[in-house]
Amino acid sequence: MGYWEPTDSTNGTTGVACISGAPVQRMMMNEIHLLSLMNAEPNKPMVYYSGAAWDRAGVITSADKWFEYLKDFRQKLKFSLEITVNKK
Repeated sequence: MGYWEPTDSTNGTTGVACISGAPVQRMMMNEIHLLSLMNAEPNKPMVYYSGAAWDRAGVITSADKWFEYLKDFRQKLKFSLEITVNKK
């Protein structure tokens, strides 16, 4: 779930996002919040990643770049590298 806010002429633009490790059943919006509905299981961790970008930092400067970053991040989570070291 990601959002690129409208530009503020004084403060610039921010993007916000939350990427969940669990399937999202439903996304919704109230007056000021984006919400994701997910099932949580007792005694199991709920893993999610949240982040933000600010266009004036000069790294992510547009909605296209923000959503491309989020897609790449999600792919890296989906196909993460795991290394096991066996000590002899």
